[in-house]
Amino acid sequence: MDVVLIGIYCLLYLIPSLILSQMQYFHIKKVMHTQPVILPKKDYIFAGDYALKKLQISFFNHILELGVFIFWILIGLKWINILVLESPFALGDDLPCVVSVLGFLILSQFFTLPISYYTKMILDKEYGFNTQSNKSFFLDLLKGNVLMLSFGGLILYLLVFTIHHFEMWWLWGALIVYLLVIVINFIYPTIIAPLFNTFTPLNDPALQDKIEELMKKVGFKSSGIFVMDASKRDGRLNAYFGGFGKSKRVVLFDTLLDKVSSDGLIAILGHELG
Repeated sequence: MDVVLIGIYCLLYLIPSLILSQMQYFHIKKVMHTQPVILPKKDYIFAGDYALKKLQISFFNHILELGVFIFWILIGLKWINILVLESPFALGDDLPCVVSVLGFLILSQFFTLPISYYTKMILDKEYGFNTQSNKSFFLDLLKGNVLMLSFGGLILYLLVFTIHHFEMWWLWGALIVYLLVIVINFIYPTIIAPLFNTFTPLNDPALQDKIEELMKKVGFKSSGIFVMDASKRDGRLNAYFGGFGKSKRVVLFDTLLDKVSSDGLIAILGHELG
C-alpha cells in the first residue's frame, strides 16, 4: 500500500509538475532574448532571468517534497500511531487523524525551510524585491504556524468528527467548510492581517475621492481605504480588496503609492475589482 501511495503521488503530482516546469523553463529561455512588446529590453531580460532561477529552485523543492512524502508514508504515520493512538492520553479516533495532517504540514515546512529561506531572503534580495529582516522572516513563520495549528486544527477536527459520526458527512462537511470560509474572510482584515502588517487610513483626500467614485460606479461598498506597510518585507507593488460584509476594505501597498500615479493606481484597482 505504501508503494502504491508513493506511485500515485509521483504519477499524478510530481511528474506532471516537473514536466510543466521544464517546458516553462525552456520556453522562457527561448523567448527572453527576443524583442519585448511592453517592457524595456533590460527589464525583460531581468524578469526572464529571475523566472528561470525560480524554476530551478522549484525543481529541487519538488524533489525535497517527494522525500518528505516518502518519509511520512514509511515512518511518520507509524510514529503518530505510537505517540497518539496508543497513548494513554488518546482521545478516540479523531485526534490521530488531525495530528497526522498537522504533523505532515509542519514537517513539510521544516524540511523545505532552507529553500524557502533562500528564495525569499537571498534570491529575492539579490533581485531587489525583498526588504525583510531575518527576525521578521522567522517571526512571520512562527505566527503562520500558530495560526495553522489553531485554525487548521479546529477545522480538521470538525471535519474528522463529522466523517466519523455522521452518515451524510459529505453534506455536513461541505456546510462546515462553507461557514468557516465566510468567518475567516470576515475576520481576516481586522484580526489576522494586522498580526503581520500595520494598516493606516489613506491620508490623501483627492485619491480617496477617486477610489470611492470608482467603487460607486460598480456598486462596491467598503469599510474604508487603508495603506499597508508592505515595504518592510517587499518592494513589489500591489493592492487588494479584502473582507466580507461590513469588514470589507480597500488595501493599498505603500510601495504602490510611492511609485504609481493616481491614474495608474485607479487602473490597478479597476483590475482588482474585476
